[in-house]
Amino acid sequence: MPVYCPMCSGGVACEPRTDEALLACKSAAQKVRLEECDYEDLAASSLWQDDAYLATYHLRASDISDEASSGAGSLLYRRGYVETGSYLVVVQIFKWVAKNGDAIGDAAPVLVLHGYNDHTGTFQDVIKALLVPRTYSVIAFDLPGHGLSSGVPCSIDDFGQYSDALAHVMRVARTVDPAVFRRPWKAVAHSTGCSAIMQFSQTFLGQPDGEAQLAEHFERLVFVAPLIRFIKWHLSKCGLILHPILTFVSARAPEKRVDERFKSFETFDAYQSNRVMLDWVRAVYAFDHRVHSFEPIPLRVFVIQGDADNTVWWQYNMQVIEASSDAPRGLLPNMTKVIVPGATHQLLNTSDALQDELFPQILAFLNGAPANPGV
Repeated sequence: MPVYCPMCSGGVACEPRTDEALLACKSAAQKVRLEECDYEDLAASSLWQDDAYLATYHLRASDISDEASSGAGSLLYRRGYVETGSYLVVVQIFKWVAKNGDAIGDAAPVLVLHGYNDHTGTFQDVIKALLVPRTYSVIAFDLPGHGLSSGVPCSIDDFGQYSDALAHVMRVARTVDPAVFRRPWKAVAHSTGCSAIMQFSQTFLGQPDGEAQLAEHFERLVFVAPLIRFIKWHLSKCGLILHPILTFVSARAPEKRVDERFKSFETFDAYQSNRVMLDWVRAVYAFDHRVHSFEPIPLRVFVIQGDADNTVWWQYNMQVIEASSDAPRGLLPNMTKVIVPGATHQLLNTSDALQDELFPQILAFLNGAPANPGV
């Protein structure tokens, strides 16, 4: 069955790719360590010009920027795996260099981290928005059990495995490109990706110099629809008790999108699953239990949440992360939030109008400006 370019009008592919071609990309990505592959010019490299993954998710040089294909600057790319526990986690890095090979701008590293049953490819527009100004290097990886990475699709035993994957990716990235990745990272994370960073932060916090250690790893975070509890929380717990031998339930169809450009996101692609694995559900329960004893995360965080989100229990999640009279610390004491009227869980991949409103705010916040709560 063909997998259509998600960004083509009306979901009609300009370059249809088969499931087999995309799965071949997955197999190939798990054969080369990130340390063993080199950067290559994304526009000039024969290795990447006909890559089914980059074509399907519109992450070729010509899709990202005219400058990358015109020779005004080179967009370098590398893709390889990092071993973490029993998983091979596939990492992608995009980095601008000038004609003479020097880095462009300060090349500050930004991590893009997807949520449950998504992958790096579905956040193509976020990646492109970060790369177009040519001031950031973008690193993204697929969580275990997602996208190009290994593991039972959409399954995990504990969210600590997501945190461990992040720690291993950060360590290897700082080894292969220390000039870029040894400085503090910024991040744009969605849903479960936010949970992974929250869990990662606890590796440092609570130690005598924990805040200083965390500040060496991250400086500014954008959390989009962060996950602590999902919708119908108590009902799902009852279901697990009544059906203890089940291993999965059928996933709901993906959300309806506003603009035609995003309509093809309403069907599962080759790297998405039509199942919700109950091991992952149990891992969310365990994460929720732990999060109430987490140390507050002192970093600047811009939280973006839609009020029509029917995936996460966002009202509860906001109570946990936001400082208030009932919870004076809050998990994110230095957060600024924006509640977007009518926006759903996938608010970054719903409409051009919403992207036009949110992407400049995300970029401004990452650049050091105060978050703007008035969308």
